Amino acid sequence: MESTAPHPPFLDPHEIARNCAEAQIGDAATQALMGLAKRITADPAVSALVAAAHHCVYATRGNYTAATQQADDAVGDDANLLHSLLLLDSIRLVREKQSQRGVPIAISQAVNQRHAIAWLHDAIAKHGHVGMANWEPGWFRTVGGGELYRLGRLEFVPEAWELPLRVYSNIQTHEVVILAEAGQQFNDQGYNDGSATWTATISEDDDAVAGSPISPMGYAIQQQVRLPAAEWRVVLKQGDPVLDLHVPVEGALTLDALRDAMDQAEAFFDHYYPQRPFVAYQCYSWLFGPQLEAMLPPSSNILRWQREGYLLPGDEDSASFLTFVFGSQTIDLATAPQDTQLRRAIIAHLSAHGRLYTGVWLLLRRDLPRFGTEPYRQSSTQAIRRVAAGSAAGD
Repeated sequence: MESTAPHPPFLDPHEIARNCAEAQIGDAATQALMGLAKRITADPAVSALVAAAHHCVYATRGNYTAATQQADDAVGDDANLLHSLLLLDSIRLVREKQSQRGVPIAISQAVNQRHAIAWLHDAIAKHGHVGMANWEPGWFRTVGGGELYRLGRLEFVPEAWELPLRVYSNIQTHEVVILAEAGQQFNDQGYNDGSATWTATISEDDDAVAGSPISPMGYAIQQQVRLPAAEWRVVLKQGDPVLDLHVPVEGALTLDALRDAMDQAEAFFDHYYPQRPFVAYQCYSWLFGPQLEAMLPPSSNILRWQREGYLLPGDEDSASFLTFVFGSQTIDLATAPQDTQLRRAIIAHLSAHGRLYTGVWLLLRRDLPRFGTEPYRQSSTQAIRRVAAGSAAGD
């Protein structure tokens, strides 16, 4: 007896048609996606594997590699088309989840335009059909989660602070000093690149906490500092709520545009997430690679943004730099285009055997009114020197 159970939404022809219409990808792409969905639902075994992949990506936080590979194998030559079918459903998920929260439809549409819709149009433009080999399910898990919002120049996702770093603030002066959690490993320059030469330590008692500080310029310092408990308190630790920033490629990264986006986020998240008041803004990106300061002029918008936050060490990651700046994870230094200041700087840096690191930008929410005044560069550097001197004097 043939099953009369309803199809899951991502395989339902009405939902597919609605999403394709919103994406405006045309009849050929729409019919290709609907045809694949029909073939999948006609085979219960294939349908189960594809549904399991969809569930793993969009409804869990687990590793999706095995599930998506099994789904790819089940559809064979249609694997690229399956990727687009799974990606397409993020349009529905964003629309429904944000609608349930009462978010204006224009914000949901902006998210879908930048992500699923842009990816589908890019696939058609590049290949002449809607299928795509790589759809980055990890990223579309974030998009389809319905908690990514476009507000002005930036996108925001409410998350928990996961970095193994503690942020301390002086009770009187409001200076900020960040300490690495015990066991974090760094090289001689204070970066994370797999060639560690020292390990951070931290100890705490009723009187003080002592540990390895992070320079606001984005590197760990191999020197102990001591923060007396009567003067310093933790204002951000692992598990605390933060807003993660994502940076759309279009538009200038002026301080005014960035400040406007964060101002919008203040009101937006207070209204729609009153139960999750966030403590800080964070952004993990190649834009905050500390070596960029030696590669670009001080007037660069990238460096101006860097200076408005506390930079934290990231990982060595040439692929991230090259993908965003050149459109490919690898380049030929002899022939790569040098039509922009940033491209010329990166090529010169790599030609001199330089390394490229990503970084993390942090701004405490309480310090947003100070955005535009470089709130941490000088004050945190001076505070680290002072508490380091205090540590030495107490030894």
